[in-house]
Amino acid sequence: MERRAAEYLDILSKKARNDLDLKRELAESYVRLGDAQGNGIDANLGKTKESIASLEKAVALSTEVYRARSSDPEARAALARAKLGLCHVLAQSDPARADQLRGEALELSSQALSPKLVEIAKLTLARAYFGKAERFAETGKTQEALAARNRSIELLGEMVAANPANEDALRLLGQSLKRRAVLELGPLHALDNARQDLEAAMRIDDRRIARNPNNAAARLDQALGQSYLAKLQQRQGDLAGADEMMDHAIATRVELLRADPSNVRNRTWLMSNYIGLAAIRRAEKRLPESMAAIAQGFAVGNQAAAPVTSSPDWIEYVGSLHLEAAQTRAQMGACKDAQRELDEAVRLNADVITARDTVAKHCGVAGIEIKKSKLKSQE
Repeated sequence: MERRAAEYLDILSKKARNDLDLKRELAESYVRLGDAQGNGIDANLGKTKESIASLEKAVALSTEVYRARSSDPEARAALARAKLGLCHVLAQSDPARADQLRGEALELSSQALSPKLVEIAKLTLARAYFGKAERFAETGKTQEALAARNRSIELLGEMVAANPANEDALRLLGQSLKRRAVLELGPLHALDNARQDLEAAMRIDDRRIARNPNNAAARLDQALGQSYLAKLQQRQGDLAGADEMMDHAIATRVELLRADPSNVRNRTWLMSNYIGLAAIRRAEKRLPESMAAIAQGFAVGNQAAAPVTSSPDWIEYVGSLHLEAAQTRAQMGACKDAQRELDEAVRLNADVITARDTVAKHCGVAGIEIKKSKLKSQE
């Protein structure tokens, strides 16, 4: 379906010529197609290159329409959405251009709009601030990330207050609260605030599921909140509660992955959840069960299609599975196996420092050998 849609849109694009209305509709279709192909912030097929190609076409078509109709607020809003969609996909591979696109989308969305488009513009603006917060967090700019996150939450709160039925705003508000909780769990060290944000976000997810129990996106969002809450419980010493909460998240993801095995985002998050569950069980000294969770994580990863196994997220989580396996095996006294797991993690460019120290501690070794990554030399 994805391939045929791309072919059909390409054929129509060649026939559009000077038909601006058709070009605008084609641009919106390319945005939807690009999101399904590889937009990393939502359900997608993991086809990043194809996604970039589709969204580049969306930006080009939207730019043509905007240049011809610069006074049309709908043309401006459509161009902002296209640029923001491309920004999301380029965030990892070309952060400089992603930053530029995000800034352009912000500028377009900040301009005066007709009342009809205020809600659309606010949502685009909130998404831009959401992405900005992610970018700041990745580069260690915690306060800037918090400011951008707060601005996104403020905009979305206004939208939900004005229209509680706005599913897009409600969903993004829940996601934004969860991502602020990640900052509070991490560099801000504000665990009480993190709990408040996670509980508020999960109330939003509960409301969305109550409206539509078959809303897969809402159920996956709920699973994300549960996995974050499990990490908070682990930090606060409630290992049994953390184990149970992570189990809930995993059960939902397993069920929905069976229904939609091509959803790359769900697959990689499920791998991440198994890593989290293994770490919790290792902390509980339930080492065989920790290894069982690791094996399940590897099984989920190994079932991925070929394009997925070259994605940065997949490689990162496979490396993390090897790191967790190294630490668990070390605690079990299997030091040679632990070293092999470390070596494989190094090959995948994983950050092995913490795991290396854990292995060294339990294996009574002054220093664990860290080999040069083969992966980087192959790139």
